[in-house]
Amino acid sequence: MSKLSNYQLFEIIQNNSLDRVIRNEANAEFDKREISVDEISQLISTHDSLYKPDKETGLDLKYKIILVVFPFFIFLHNIIAAIILDKRKEYKFKQYWLYLSIGYVLWTAIVILFARYNLFKTESLKG
Repeated sequence: MSKLSNYQLFEIIQNNSLDRVIRNEANAEFDKREISVDEISQLISTHDSLYKPDKETGLDLKYKIILVVFPFFIFLHNIIAAIILDKRKEYKFKQYWLYLSIGYVLWTAIVILFARYNLFKTESLKG
C-alpha cells in the first residue's frame, strides 16, 4: 500500500465493491500520510471529473410509439428489451415498462369501449 499514490489510495477507499480488509488497509495508509484538506479536495475533484456518470437519456420516440401502439406483439418487446438490457440502462428499462403499461391500459380501454357500444347494444325499453 505504501507504493500507491494518494489518488490510487483514494480510489480504493471509494470502491465499495472491494473487500473490506483491503479498504481498511488503504484507509489506514491514507490516514498515515496526513494529507491536507486541499489535497483531499483536489483528489475529489479529480475523481469527479474522471468518473462523471453518463447522463441517462430516455427511450427513443420510435420505441415509445411501438410500445403504446403494439403492446400485444411480444416479439417486438423482445427486440426492444434486448436493446435496452444490452446497454444496461435502468432509466430506459423503467420507461420501457411505463410505456408498455400505458399501451396495455389504452388498448384495454379501447376494447371495452368497442364492446360496450358495438357488441352489447341495449335497446331502450319503451313502455
